[in-house]
Amino acid sequence: HRIFEWLLKLHTLLPITTWLLICYYLIFPGQGVKNTFVALFTFTISFSIDAYSIFDGSIRGIPQSQTDAAYSMGYSKFEAVIKIYLPQAFPNIIASMQTVIIYLVRDSSVVGYVSVQDIQAVADAISLKTSEPFIPIIVTAIFYIAYAFVLSRFVTYIAKKFAYTSKSEAAVKKKIMRGWDK
Repeated sequence: HRIFEWLLKLHTLLPITTWLLICYYLIFPGQGVKNTFVALFTFTISFSIDAYSIFDGSIRGIPQSQTDAAYSMGYSKFEAVIKIYLPQAFPNIIASMQTVIIYLVRDSSVVGYVSVQDIQAVADAISLKTSEPFIPIIVTAIFYIAYAFVLSRFVTYIAKKFAYTSKSEAAVKKKIMRGWDK
């Protein structure tokens, strides 16, 4: 837990390019590790730290009374997380994860620093060969926008599916409460 908090603090202070270069030159220097692995490792660590922060903040945002109620109903810690915390925290988690995923796509353009061929590197190579930077840059921008748009729509679709479930669960809870009032 403390390791993630320390990494989270460090992560917020450094841009992804710096993390990528730290992994490339300091963590995996001359070890015969492929550049693609270094890029995947860096982005996986970055995404994991962001996901931890989102989950932690969303779950900590649930009032203590919910925890007390879960335990008084006989739920174990695991059951409380599955049945109480996650259903309440999930809408916040999804909204925040959507932003993180889009940032991840956007930040992936820096993998060229460690010689990983990505769309930005291809656009740069085409610009150098044709001496026409405008069209490759525009095509790259359109690709990143389209890719982020598709990912965003997918996450929004999942969020809407969950919101429907939350509303139906709320309706069931209202019916139960009405039954208790009689």
